[in-house]
Amino acid sequence: MQLIKQQIDTRLITLKQANQALHELTVDLSLLDAVGEMTAKVSKALDLLVEQGDGLTDEGFIALLSDSEAIDVLDEIVDTDAVSELEDRFFMVIGSMEDNEMGEFLTELIEKIEIRYSDLVEAIHELNALLNIDG
Repeated sequence: MQLIKQQIDTRLITLKQANQALHELTVDLSLLDAVGEMTAKVSKALDLLVEQGDGLTDEGFIALLSDSEAIDVLDEIVDTDAVSELEDRFFMVIGSMEDNEMGEFLTELIEKIEIRYSDLVEAIHELNALLNIDG
Protein backbone atom coordinates (compact mmCIF):
# COMPACT_ATOMS: atom_id res chain seq x y z
CA MET A 1 0.00 0.00 0.00
CA GLN A 2 2.83 2.37 0.76
CA LEU A 3 3.96 2.03 -2.83
CA ILE A 4 0.55 3.24 -4.06
CA LYS A 5 0.65 6.17 -1.63
CA GLN A 6 4.05 7.14 -3.02
CA GLN A 7 2.71 6.87 -6.57
CA ILE A 8 -0.26 9.07 -5.67
CA ASP A 9 2.06 11.62 -4.03
CA THR A 10 4.13 11.64 -7.24
CA ARG A 11 0.98 12.17 -9.32
CA LEU A 12 -0.07 15.05 -7.06
CA ILE A 13 3.32 16.68 -7.64
CA THR A 14 2.93 16.16 -11.41
CA LEU A 15 -0.55 17.68 -11.23
CA LYS A 16 0.77 20.70 -9.33
CA GLN A 17 3.46 21.23 -11.95
CA ALA A 18 1.02 20.92 -14.86
CA ASN A 19 -1.40 23.30 -13.17
CA GLN A 20 1.37 25.80 -12.43
CA ALA A 21 2.57 25.74 -16.05
CA LEU A 22 -0.95 26.50 -17.28
CA HIS A 23 -1.41 29.17 -14.62
CA GLU A 24 1.86 30.93 -15.50
CA LEU A 25 0.91 31.05 -19.18
CA THR A 26 -2.51 32.56 -18.52
CA VAL A 27 -2.11 34.70 -15.39
CA ASP A 28 -3.04 38.39 -15.63
CA LEU A 29 -4.50 38.10 -19.14
CA SER A 30 -8.08 39.37 -19.01
CA LEU A 31 -9.33 37.19 -21.86
CA LEU A 32 -8.03 34.19 -19.94
CA ASP A 33 -9.68 34.94 -16.60
CA ALA A 34 -11.72 31.72 -16.77
CA VAL A 35 -8.55 29.65 -17.12
CA GLY A 36 -6.97 31.54 -14.22
CA GLU A 37 -10.00 30.81 -12.06
CA MET A 38 -9.82 27.15 -13.04
CA THR A 39 -6.13 26.89 -12.13
CA ALA A 40 -6.86 28.55 -8.77
CA LYS A 41 -9.57 25.94 -8.07
CA VAL A 42 -7.20 23.14 -9.05
CA SER A 43 -4.47 24.55 -6.82
CA LYS A 44 -6.82 24.67 -3.83
CA ALA A 45 -8.02 21.13 -4.54
CA LEU A 46 -4.46 19.84 -4.74
CA ASP A 47 -3.49 21.57 -1.52
CA LEU A 48 -6.49 19.96 0.16
CA LEU A 49 -5.56 16.51 -1.17
CA VAL A 50 -2.00 16.85 0.12
CA GLU A 51 -3.29 18.05 3.49
CA GLN A 52 -5.78 15.19 3.74
CA GLY A 53 -3.11 12.65 2.85
CA ASP A 54 -0.54 13.84 5.40
CA GLY A 55 0.15 11.19 7.99
CA LEU A 56 -2.03 8.56 6.35
CA THR A 57 -0.80 5.28 5.00
CA ASP A 58 -2.74 2.12 4.06
CA GLU A 59 -6.22 1.84 2.55
CA GLY A 60 -7.61 4.80 4.48
CA PHE A 61 -5.51 7.13 2.36
CA ILE A 62 -7.00 5.94 -0.92
CA ALA A 63 -10.52 5.79 0.51
CA LEU A 64 -10.18 9.32 1.87
CA LEU A 65 -8.92 10.67 -1.45
CA SER A 66 -11.51 8.79 -3.46
CA ASP A 67 -14.31 10.37 -1.43
CA SER A 68 -12.71 13.82 -1.33
CA GLU A 69 -14.54 16.82 -2.75
CA ALA A 70 -11.18 17.89 -4.14
CA ILE A 71 -11.23 14.89 -6.50
CA ASP A 72 -14.66 16.06 -7.66
CA VAL A 73 -13.13 19.45 -8.53
CA LEU A 74 -10.44 17.71 -10.59
CA ASP A 75 -13.02 15.52 -12.33
CA GLU A 76 -14.98 18.64 -13.22
CA ILE A 77 -11.88 19.99 -14.98
CA VAL A 78 -11.62 16.80 -17.03
CA ASP A 79 -15.30 16.98 -17.97
CA THR A 80 -15.09 20.62 -19.06
CA ASP A 81 -13.76 21.42 -22.51
CA ALA A 82 -12.11 24.65 -21.41
CA VAL A 83 -10.00 25.01 -24.55
CA SER A 84 -13.03 24.94 -26.85
CA GLU A 85 -14.75 27.53 -24.69
CA LEU A 86 -11.61 29.66 -24.85
CA GLU A 87 -11.41 29.33 -28.64
CA ASP A 88 -15.03 30.42 -28.95
CA ARG A 89 -14.37 33.45 -26.78
CA PHE A 90 -11.21 34.42 -28.68
CA PHE A 91 -12.81 34.17 -32.07
CA MET A 92 -15.87 36.06 -30.92
CA VAL A 93 -13.57 38.88 -29.79
CA ILE A 94 -11.55 38.94 -33.03
CA GLY A 95 -14.53 38.13 -35.28
CA SER A 96 -14.90 41.72 -36.34
CA MET A 97 -11.19 42.34 -36.65
CA GLU A 98 -9.55 42.38 -40.06
CA ASP A 99 -6.08 41.74 -38.63
CA ASN A 100 -5.04 38.26 -39.74
CA GLU A 101 -1.85 38.57 -37.70
CA MET A 102 -3.88 38.89 -34.49
CA GLY A 103 -5.88 35.80 -35.43
CA GLU A 104 -2.67 33.86 -35.97
CA PHE A 105 -1.31 35.06 -32.64
CA LEU A 106 -4.44 33.98 -30.79
CA THR A 107 -4.40 30.60 -32.54
CA GLU A 108 -0.78 30.08 -31.47
CA LEU A 109 -1.65 31.09 -27.90
CA ILE A 110 -4.59 28.69 -27.82
CA GLU A 111 -2.31 25.88 -29.02
CA LYS A 112 0.11 26.57 -26.15
CA ILE A 113 -2.75 26.65 -23.67
CA GLU A 114 -4.18 23.45 -25.09
CA ILE A 115 -0.88 21.63 -24.61
CA ARG A 116 -0.69 22.68 -20.96
CA TYR A 117 -4.38 21.97 -20.39
CA SER A 118 -3.93 18.50 -21.93
CA ASP A 119 -0.99 17.86 -19.58
CA LEU A 120 -3.20 18.83 -16.64
CA VAL A 121 -6.07 16.58 -17.77
CA GLU A 122 -3.66 13.68 -18.36
CA ALA A 123 -2.23 14.07 -14.86
CA ILE A 124 -5.77 14.03 -13.41
CA HIS A 125 -6.53 10.84 -15.36
CA GLU A 126 -3.35 9.23 -14.03
CA LEU A 127 -4.27 10.14 -10.45
CA ASN A 128 -7.80 8.77 -10.92
CA ALA A 129 -6.37 5.53 -12.35
CA LEU A 130 -4.25 5.09 -9.22
CA LEU A 131 -7.22 5.74 -6.97
CA ASN A 132 -9.20 3.07 -8.82
CA ILE A 133 -6.50 0.38 -8.47
CA ASP A 134 -7.72 -0.80 -5.08
CA GLY A 135 -11.21 0.66 -5.38
